[in-house]
Amino acid sequence: MTKETLKTFINKYYLGGTIESVKWVANTSNKQLITNAITEDKNVLLKVTLNNFSELEDGELGINDTSKLVKLLGVLKDEIRQNIIRLETNLLAYCLVTKLLMYSM
Repeated sequence: MTKETLKTFINKYYLGGTIESVKWVANTSNKQLITNAITEDKNVLLKVTLNNFSELEDGELGINDTSKLVKLLGVLKDEIRQNIIRLETNLLAYCLVTKLLMYSM
């Protein structure tokens, strides 16, 4: 997946820092990434759907601090892949990884 795709999705619900905590729902059969969100004052309710997206496996992913996620994405290269660590059926860790460029002198 590309960093720009994720940033575009995040910016649609983040609203400049208005909404921090959301749940992403990935559905590979529909090729969608969906989130529903509401502002703390409950004045804005929204649903954001990213179509033609099948890079995350089916499931739900809680994002507690979107501002930190945006900062972390800022240091990654353009192409991002995911690493998921499980113990049986329980998700232990979810990592976004970018290719590191190594130069030898």
